[in-house]
Amino acid sequence: MIVTNYKNMLVAIFFIAAIISCGDNKFKEKEVNDVETINSGKFSYVCDQSISKLISPAVEMYLEKYTKVELTDTITSARSAMSMLFAAKHRVAIIARDYLPDELQLMEANGMEPHQRLKAAEDALVFAVNKEFPIKFTKDSIIKSIFLDGNSFKNFYEEIDYDIDYFIKDRNSSENSNFEKLILNYKPLKKNLKIEKSTSEILKKVSESVSNIGLVYMSQVLQADTSLGIKMLPLGFVDSTGKYQRAVPVHQSYLVRGRYPYTFVWFMYMLEERQNLPYWFSKYIAQETKVQKYFLDQGVVPAFAKFRLIPEN
Repeated sequence: MIVTNYKNMLVAIFFIAAIISCGDNKFKEKEVNDVETINSGKFSYVCDQSISKLISPAVEMYLEKYTKVELTDTITSARSAMSMLFAAKHRVAIIARDYLPDELQLMEANGMEPHQRLKAAEDALVFAVNKEFPIKFTKDSIIKSIFLDGNSFKNFYEEIDYDIDYFIKDRNSSENSNFEKLILNYKPLKKNLKIEKSTSEILKKVSESVSNIGLVYMSQVLQADTSLGIKMLPLGFVDSTGKYQRAVPVHQSYLVRGRYPYTFVWFMYMLEERQNLPYWFSKYIAQETKVQKYFLDQGVVPAFAKFRLIPEN
């Protein structure tokens, strides 16, 4: 139990690697209140609110299998979740971003080693636009020119003769942190961003006007009500080899091929570097076949999966 707190362009056929048994027989299951084993006991975890709706069903799968485990969850911002992990308030933190520069500095200053962690899934920071938005795709270089040089879409496209408002969640969110890392590269922002409290409020703004653009996650757009009439703006970019990658639909199969510039990982951070109950919980969420298939069905890229890609004609 939990105590609260898309055109076929490419087919990605994945084969989940066989998961080695989590060693259910290593220790005999005990009652929740008995001594902790790898498949029984209780602990608390904290989850980034930006991905909590997709993580929750995966946790339920875990609890259905391991009935002698009791979990307490806290749903909060990515910044707060990481702070709680640093303060040892929770034994697992599920966060949709890497460490921030100031967090790395804090760890170094205090002689802390990076936490043991596992990759659960890959997602993307996307530009959610109204279905009537006049351009079908743009370039990474234009996006960066807008936010780093203060330019506007109307400087590049004659179809756009109006100002655009950009919406994002606050600085404590993983969306904001991934924006600063992936697009700004931690350089000064030269364009105003409008802050909204939730993804749903941002997507509502986008649905209301072609002049509103939301900086959200691919997974969030895929989970949104289709009646909102929202699409994700494809981006062309120069990859790490210097080759230009033309804009393709924002889709998990193209993320696998490295065809979208702004991707990031959902991490399972663990307080203790041991193969204990929190470790096997994290391993279940990050590698269990059933969960990885669930992530694939939700439109994100399962971290622990092998893909056979069939090129488009």
